[in-house]
Amino acid sequence: MATYLYRLGALGARRWRTMTVGWLVALCAVAGLGFTFAGEFEDSGSIPGSPAQTALAAMDRHFPRRTCSPRRSCSGPRPATG
Repeated sequence: MATYLYRLGALGARRWRTMTVGWLVALCAVAGLGFTFAGEFEDSGSIPGSPAQTALAAMDRHFPRRTCSPRRSCSGPRPATG
């Protein structure tokens, strides 16, 4: 094993330009394959069954969300007054 590594190091020292180009080609190939076969990222923002998700579901039931426009016209249930 040491002899193999020594020969590989000597080859890299003798032909450093070839080794550099070879490593760049290998790097580009791996990056290209990564972009080609990469899946989609999922940004669901929830982990079903976790305590935080359970608390968020309870808060959504207790405090329903309202949608408001910039001119403050809101839709959804109105808060109780008094």
